[in-house]
Amino acid sequence: MNASLNILNEGLTILTAAVGAPDAIYACGELVSPEVIQAEIVEAGITRL
Repeated sequence: MNASLNILNEGLTILTAAVGAPDAIYACGELVSPEVIQAEIVEAGITRL
């Protein structure tokens, strides 16, 4: 259960960074910005909200 919640939280963090939040903490603890990371929703297997 905890592992699935962690995966969900990390996925949301990455998607938030990709869709326009100014900065977000990536899974390994590094600060990222939307200019650095561009996620493809189709490749991640996540349906649009």
